[in-house]
Amino acid sequence: MPTVASPDYEHSVTATGGFLERNPLAKYLWKYKHYYLVSLIASLIAAVISLFVTTYLVEKAIIYISEGRSISALGQLASLLLLAGLIQSVFGWSGRWFGSVASREIEYYLRADLTKHFLNLDQSFFLKNRTGDLMSRAMNDLQAIRDMIGPIASAMGRMIIVLIIGFLVLLTMNVRLAIFSLAYLPLIGIVIAFFEVRVEHRFNAVQEQLSILTDAAQESMSGVRAVKAYAREESEISAFASQNEEMR
Repeated sequence: MPTVASPDYEHSVTATGGFLERNPLAKYLWKYKHYYLVSLIASLIAAVISLFVTTYLVEKAIIYISEGRSISALGQLASLLLLAGLIQSVFGWSGRWFGSVASREIEYYLRADLTKHFLNLDQSFFLKNRTGDLMSRAMNDLQAIRDMIGPIASAMGRMIIVLIIGFLVLLTMNVRLAIFSLAYLPLIGIVIAFFEVRVEHRFNAVQEQLSILTDAAQESMSGVRAVKAYAREESEISAFASQNEEMR
């Protein structure tokens, strides 16, 4: 992996203009749009195999057993089920892999651009902001972005695909049943909104405390000579342990 952002990359994200220029994260996503497209197609194929092929084979197996078919016929059906499961696993893994690779590449370029931005800032900026807060932004926040556009996005994509295909299948079987299956969606939305507010509040509190903890550790390490000269080791350890307890 390169150590600095390449000129080709910078040209690709600036030449698009318009919407991508006004949305900092969108230009990085656009760079790896083909990865996300392949991930979506692979997840779609895996969902189709799971909802149609596997379901059909299981249904046939039940019919074969009820009809008393031979062991060889059931063995062939079991082999097809195993093959379908293997193909589904390969496409499912491929969808997650392409999404993960894209998210890690985007995280790399985000870190590179953030580092470049830090190096161009005036010294007064670093005097006004805690070192721990900047380190928290550069590490934990970018990791959260990577998780959002990688594993979380892949999981949400698979879930949406399964819900849409499943609803269409129910619609062809029984319209009333398909409509009833949507009745729980508003309740799920309310529950998600309820927990989202609380999770966001706690996440921000943890991030703030982590910033304070990182800043305290950085100050202790940078001033380790003064700490040793005045025999303040126990005091520093006690203060750090107290701040660390607040992370729980």
